[in-house]
Amino acid sequence: MSELLHISAELAPYFATAAGVFGTALATTAAQRITDESVMRGPGVFRRIFRRDDGSEPALDLTDGLEESRADELLNALGTAEREQLARALIAWLRERDSGLDPDRLLELVRSAASGTTHTTTYNVTSRGAGSLAVGSVGEGAVFHLGGGGDRSSRES
Repeated sequence: MSELLHISAELAPYFATAAGVFGTALATTAAQRITDESVMRGPGVFRRIFRRDDGSEPALDLTDGLEESRADELLNALGTAEREQLARALIAWLRERDSGLDPDRLLELVRSAASGTTHTTTYNVTSRGAGSLAVGSVGEGAVFHLGGGGDRSSRES
């Protein structure tokens, strides 16, 4: 796992740069593509995971000493299980906008993904008024609570 942590720490600036340029939605899709078998390993793998739905690859001007070939090398060094763990951690990291894409937070999430624990966020929401909707969570296993007035006996439980 130390290799995965090392690689994750080095890849963090690449994903932070991409998220800043393309937005977290495309960066999250790219993180999911890390494990996609259709994105073959080799030169250009970093660029290919950022392809758009239409198949085009957006331009990413890396700065601060970041080189696409180094990102390719790092991604290619990971095995399938490590790529899956990295993808899970990257997705959770990109969704945490409050963290400011802190590389140390990414490493915490990589450790969690590698140990099999999952990162969860708890939201407390309320709903008031007829037909109002309170969303408890969104994603796999999403739970939605419908609120509102009316007679409880006439609503399904």
